[in-house]
Amino acid sequence: MEDRKDGLSWYTHIPVEHFYDSRHREHVCRFAADGDIPAILRMYRTYTPKMSILGLPPADHKSLEQWVRRFFSGEIKNIVVMDPDGTVIGHAAVIPADTDSCEYFMALLPTEQHAGVGRLLIESVIETVRYMGRKRLWIVVDRRNIPAIRLHKKRGFEVRGEVLSGDVEMEFVLLPAKRDGYRADKTSEKQRNPQDVSGR
Repeated sequence: MEDRKDGLSWYTHIPVEHFYDSRHREHVCRFAADGDIPAILRMYRTYTPKMSILGLPPADHKSLEQWVRRFFSGEIKNIVVMDPDGTVIGHAAVIPADTDSCEYFMALLPTEQHAGVGRLLIESVIETVRYMGRKRLWIVVDRRNIPAIRLHKKRGFEVRGEVLSGDVEMEFVLLPAKRDGYRADKTSEKQRNPQDVSGR
């Protein structure tokens, strides 16, 4: 697995991905397992704002734990970004919606924004969805979270409308997976710039 000093290693397989953000801090991006649940819960307990997307993440600890544990069931894929000491600073859950599409939820600690970490999470989600053979990916973003909306637009997501809460639904259409790994053809997707770590 190749380490990259520019902050993004978006073209590689996820299992254990060491990378440096734009502030030259080392992180690890990988798929999460049940043993990571306590660290993910610790991240969400310090995350703000609570209940920002359709009432998520939950504010009280019991509901929060139940919510996180539901991500570790069925075909849901979880991705975490961690500091070398094991502290989770970002989490994404990829949830199959049907045979053609997935939705996902992503959270990043506010202190880690604007360093390329959010962009890495998005790229990891896209590669996961591609490998699962889905063609469409969508997410609901807090309408007040302008940096997240801009970051998704920059990556190629399009606004599809608003949900009942008034938040923004965004969609990304991608190519089917190449079953020989995560190194699918990147030239067919627009707005790909591996040197840009100025996003969230």
